[in-house]
Order: sequence, then C-alpha cells, then structure tokens
Amino acid sequence: MPEQPSLQRESLFRNKRYLFLIAAQGISNLGDWLYILALFIEVGVRWHSSPTVISIMMLSLSGPIILFGPLAGVLADRFNRTLLMIISNLVMALLIAMIPLLPARWEVFVILIGVGTFQALFSPAEQAKLKEVVPDALMHQAVSTSSSITQLTKIIGPGLSGLLVAALGTMSAYYLDSVSFLISTVLLLFTGFRSQQRDTEEPGTPVIKETFLQRMRVGWAHIAKNRMLWLGTSLITIIMLLIQLTDSQFVTLFRLLPSMSVNLFGYVMASSGIGALLVALVISKFEWKSAMLAMAVGALTLGIGFAGEALLVHYAVNQWLLELGALIVGAGASLVFIPFQTIAQRNTPAELSGRVFGVIGSMTTAASLLGPVAGALVITAFGPILGFLVTGLGLIALGITTTVLKNWIEPRRAHVSEGNRGIQESAETHNY
Repeated sequence: MPEQPSLQRESLFRNKRYLFLIAAQGISNLGDWLYILALFIEVGVRWHSSPTVISIMMLSLSGPIILFGPLAGVLADRFNRTLLMIISNLVMALLIAMIPLLPARWEVFVILIGVGTFQALFSPAEQAKLKEVVPDALMHQAVSTSSSITQLTKIIGPGLSGLLVAALGTMSAYYLDSVSFLISTVLLLFTGFRSQQRDTEEPGTPVIKETFLQRMRVGWAHIAKNRMLWLGTSLITIIMLLIQLTDSQFVTLFRLLPSMSVNLFGYVMASSGIGALLVALVISKFEWKSAMLAMAVGALTLGIGFAGEALLVHYAVNQWLLELGALIVGAGASLVFIPFQTIAQRNTPAELSGRVFGVIGSMTTAASLLGPVAGALVITAFGPILGFLVTGLGLIALGITTTVLKNWIEPRRAHVSEGNRGIQESAETHNY
C-alpha cells in the first residue's frame, strides 16, 4: 500500500538537502522571471521587433542547450553536481549583470548565448541532484512541490518585474536577477558535495574508464530500452515543438489589440503561473493511475488555451478573458510536465541521471529551437492569430491521439511496476 500523502510530505520536508535545493531553485527562478519579462518588454515592445528577431532572442537562449545538453549530462555524472551548479550560477550572474552595460543591441544576443550555455550545464546537474537527494518513494511529491515553486515564482516574478521596470527602469531587473543567482549559490552550498552514487559503491570496485562518447551513448541507450521513458520523451518533445511555434510570440499577438500595454503581458504571464500552480497543488495530492493520460489531458488543455487566446484577440474581448485563457494554458502545462518529470525520475537511476536528463534536455530544446523558427515563418506569412490557431489545433489533435492510443503506449502493468521496472532496465542499460 502506498504511503499516505501527508506522511510523504512530512518525510520529504525533513530532507534538508532537498529543502535547500528547492529554495535555491525558487530564488533563481524568481530572478529569471524578472529579466525574461524585461527582455520581452525591451525587445518586443520598445524595440518593436519583428517576430523573427523575437525568435532569434529565444534561440540565443535555447540553442546552446541542444548543442551542449548531452555533453553537460556527461559532466553532471562525472563531476560533482553541486559544484557544477555553483559555477554555472556564478557565471550566469556575471553575464546577466553585463546586459545593462552593453553599447550595441546585437551584443545582448551574444550574452544570451552564454547564459544558455551555462543553463545547459546547470539543468542536468540540478535534475541529477534531485535524484541524488530524494528517494523514489517520494519522487512524485518532490517533483510536484518543485513544480509548484516554479509556478509560484512565475506568478510573483512578472508582477514584481513590472513594478521594478515601471519604477526603476528595465535595467534594474537584470541586476536583481544577478543577485538572485548569488543567493541561490549560497543555498546550494548546503545541499552537500558528496555524491550518492560514489558513497554507495563497494570498496575495491574497479573503475571503468569511459570516453565522453561512450557515456553519452549510455544515456541514449537507457532511454531507448525503457518504453515508458522513450514514449514519454517523444510525446513531451512533440508537445514542446507545438508550444514553441507561438509561445514566444504572445507579445506579437497582443500588439494586435488596440489597448495593448506593457502591464498586460505581465498579467498574462502571472495568470499562466496561477493556473499551473493550482494544478500542481492538486496533482501533488494524488498518485495518478496513468501518466500518459494526464499528459494527453494536458495537451488538450494547452490546445484549448492557445486557440482560445487567438480567438479572444481576434474579437478584441476584455482583458480579463485573455488572463483566463492564460490560466488555462498554465493548467495544461502542469498536466504535461509534472507527470513526465515523474516518469523520467522514477525510470532513471542516480548514476545515469545526468546523462539521461542531458539527452532529454537536448531533445526538448531541439523542439524549442525548431519551434520558434517555424513559428516566425508562419506568423510572418499568415499573422499571429492563424499561428496560435495552428498551435492550439495541433495540441488538441495530439491529446486526442494519445488518449486513443493510451492502452498501447502504457500497458496496465506499467502503472504498478513503473519504478521497479525502470531500475531493472537501467541496470541492464548500464552494462551496455
């Protein structure tokens, strides 16, 4: 019989290393929302940039992750994960603080490439550290809590950023984000520097030397041999591709409104965070029977939200309805990403987690790289309303297809033995 949720929470929140890890995550994410909103205001509104320029901005951040994701995953399994996160934080703090000092606009994109590169190093190390400090029995609760904190910062961040930009100017958001990286770094010091996988190795165990290429192949092989993992990764990658067609173009869509203001973009982002947070809190109370069904419902919800936003802008409705549409989008995002993160964590052993999450990060970021390019072409040719409708209808079709094929994708026995099978298959993969 599974543990009661209240007992799981009590046990999880006694884990000091986990608490420091999610506290560092929360502070860093809050700072990120400050500077991301400032970027959208600066590039999308004040520069009045084209959809292509906005896509280039997003590609500058996401491009390095697909290029360096597998390599970063190898580093996360080979070197101390806490140290990698600290180094990444310090470099990103320096890079973000440089943005207000740049004399030319094109230099902003160079800095964003640097930030994306170290984000590529930070992300698999963070995911691997979560696997290192949280047991599988509490992973569902840990992922839901982590997602709730992320969405809470998404609610607070845009509003706080809007106030700072209005009172102190856009550049203040960059300095505060740099400070958030420094605070996050201090908190990471308390997550521990000892690697769980090294602590559990038998004394005298021979060390097998592997090249970087061999280590990356192990990550790919583990995903390929674990049915739930590769199907879940494939589904999340397609969903990310469809979302990224238009996700970075909300400012372009809202510019069609006669009463467009800078505050609207912040309110919509905050509403999306509220929707995601509410669903994350609800999900944390239950252990779903079918992760794939949850992801399918999430895709349907996302599709309704994206298509709805396009129709609401077309008919120039009241602003609060746009915020409601964003809330639906946020709810769908939680229904997609939380079940997938749980699948990935439970089906990956600690010693492979860096490589596996590096590969997953590269695949989803590849979608994030291709999506804005294709989206910019669609929006430039046909306009933002049609672009958002394409995203919405594509997500709805994917959700329906996944629901119909759920029993084939996710056999009944996967609901019961998902975690155990993942550990068994990972051991076989590690001997690959």
